[in-house]
Amino acid sequence: GPKLNTVVTEEQRKAYLDSLSFERIDARLLNIKKAHDRTCNWLFEQLEYKKWLDRDLAYEHHGFLWIKGKPGAGKSTMMKHALFKTKKLLAGAAIVSFFFNARGSVLEKSTLGMYRSLLHQLLTAIPPLQDDFVRMFSQKRRHSDLYEWSIEELQEFLITAARGLEQYRLICFIDALDECEENEVRELVDFLEGLGETAVSSGTSLNICLSSRHYPHIRIQKGIQLTVEGQGGHDKDIATYVESKFKVPRSKQVDDVRAEILNRASGVFLWVVLVVQMLNKAYDRSEEHTSELQSHHDL
Repeated sequence: GPKLNTVVTEEQRKAYLDSLSFERIDARLLNIKKAHDRTCNWLFEQLEYKKWLDRDLAYEHHGFLWIKGKPGAGKSTMMKHALFKTKKLLAGAAIVSFFFNARGSVLEKSTLGMYRSLLHQLLTAIPPLQDDFVRMFSQKRRHSDLYEWSIEELQEFLITAARGLEQYRLICFIDALDECEENEVRELVDFLEGLGETAVSSGTSLNICLSSRHYPHIRIQKGIQLTVEGQGGHDKDIATYVESKFKVPRSKQVDDVRAEILNRASGVFLWVVLVVQMLNKAYDRSEEHTSELQSHHDL
C-alpha cells in the first residue's frame, strides 16, 4: 500500500486550500461593471482571439494574448466579459483569473496575491492536483508556518502543474497589469513566458490572456497583441452605448451632439459614459426648469 506520508487527509487538503485564499480575493472582479448589452462580443470574432485559442498555433504564440488600451478604454469590462463567455464556450476547461486592483489591499495589487488566487482556483478546478500540492509542500512545512507562502514556491508548483495538465485545458485571464509594481510585472511576464514554453514543450494546453495600458512598455518574445482603441467592434460598442443611454429626444442639434461625442471619444469608453451622464442630467434639469416656469406662468 502507499507509504503513510503520501496519504493526504481531507483536513490537510482544506488547510492548504484555505491558506492560499485571502480576504477580498474576488473584490475587484465583482466590482467591475458588467458589459452593456450587445457590447464586447466583437472580441470573440477577432482573428487574434481565434488564433489565441487555436491549439495548433500554440508553437507560434505560446498561448499568449495581450490586450492593450488607453486608461478608461473598457479593458477590465471586456476581460470580465471574456472570462464569463469563455467559461460558457469551453465548459470543460479549467478557467482561472486575477484582476489587479491598485486601490485594494497588498494582496489585491501584488503578484503574490495573484499567484495565491490563481493556484486556489486551479486546485479547486482540477482536484487531482490538490494531492500533488499538499505532498510537494508538506515535508517543507512540517516545522514552518503554513500561511506564509513565497512567490518562488507558488511558481514552482505552477511549473509542475503546467507540465502535468495532461488532458486538462487551462485558460488564465490576468487583468490590469499596470496596477501592480512595474518590477513585479516584469518578473511576472518573464515567469509566464517560461510557463508558456514549458506547456508547449510538454504538449499541454495553456492559454494566458493579459490586459494592461500601453505603458509601462514590456516586451514579450512570443504572443498576439490586440489594441482596443481603433478596433471597429469597439467603436461600434461606444456608438451602441450612446444610442441606448443618451436619453435626450431626437433633433438635428441632438444628433450633432451625438456625432460629436463619438468623434471625440478616441476609444475611451469611460469618458463617453461620464459625458452621457452629464448631458442627461443637464437635459433633465432644463426640463424641470421649463416646467417650473410653465407652472408659474399658469398661476
